[in-house]
Amino acid sequence: MFKLPEIAYPLKIDTIGKMLALGHEADIHCLTTGCHHTSRLNLVAMGKRIGGSASCGGRR
Repeated sequence: MFKLPEIAYPLKIDTIGKMLALGHEADIHCLTTGCHHTSRLNLVAMGKRIGGSASCGGRR
């Protein structure tokens, strides 16, 4: 497993590692016309594959 980052304040949740350290989850949504499938991401697997410091930015 990868090392979880230390949490500093002011809080900015901008990496996969910080999401895991704080107990957050993430979902993805397909925007293909007629599909709109939704699935929960496995953040542990994503962190192992691309690293805990990878950005988790997106639209909010």
